[in-house]
Amino acid sequence: MDSAGLSRWPEVLMLAQVVLLYLLTTQLAKIQSQLKLVLTSAAVASVPAAAGGEVQPQQSPRPSASSVGVKLARKPTLDNLLPDVPKKGFAPACEWALLSPPELEVAQKVRAWLGEARFATTPRDLLVTFIRGYAYRADWAECAFVFLERALGWREEVGVGRLVRDPPPDRNLFEEVCPSGPVGFDRDGHVVLCERIGQTDVGRLFEHFAEESYIQHQAYTREVARLYNAANSKAKGRRLYKVVYVLDLRGMGVAHLNKRLLSLIKEVGASRRISA
Repeated sequence: MDSAGLSRWPEVLMLAQVVLLYLLTTQLAKIQSQLKLVLTSAAVASVPAAAGGEVQPQQSPRPSASSVGVKLARKPTLDNLLPDVPKKGFAPACEWALLSPPELEVAQKVRAWLGEARFATTPRDLLVTFIRGYAYRADWAECAFVFLERALGWREEVGVGRLVRDPPPDRNLFEEVCPSGPVGFDRDGHVVLCERIGQTDVGRLFEHFAEESYIQHQAYTREVARLYNAANSKAKGRRLYKVVYVLDLRGMGVAHLNKRLLSLIKEVGASRRISA
């Protein structure tokens, strides 16, 4: 390796570290939560796994918990969830498979804990994502409810409904300095989204957008992607709630190691863990 190559080695190492940081931030909060639960919940008994079966996905669980004899404990909280340990022999449901009776039973419990009014306004694609996303856990219903409630709270906090009707100011400029968006579909019909991190114009970003504005724009981006995914699912005639993310790091340099930018990326990553 020549002297020029050696002189760039520290920069290469720093870029490798920031890429690794970006990928790991989506798991950091989950790991911290797991450690806390393991320390505090060692004596909690596990819940037996449910049996399979299928019904039409369009059918919402209409009976209330009380009318079908479902006995619910008090509303679950993050602090009283079990350790995040997969059930032995668990196999996830096929994404476009019909909802099973156990899944509908979980939905009934979530409905009872959320309340009729809030449940009625919960997007169905979001509901199914959380119900199926935590099916591997012993405290399946409790976990689905806790994290769905957190997601709904985050959506209310940032005002996603308002953002879709009235996008944040200077949206076109934001898309120039932080390019991202759909680039196609995979073989199963999933939307493929590309985030061009290396093309982020850090200087213009902080020149024109405050941190709160950045969060609002990212919330808008995420909600539009959810609606686009829901429209894609409807167009293809089967349930598709998963999205393929591609991180394009081409063009990444020292400017992308900016502490403000890394902090914002981490905050957006944390919101993604909550909102979906």
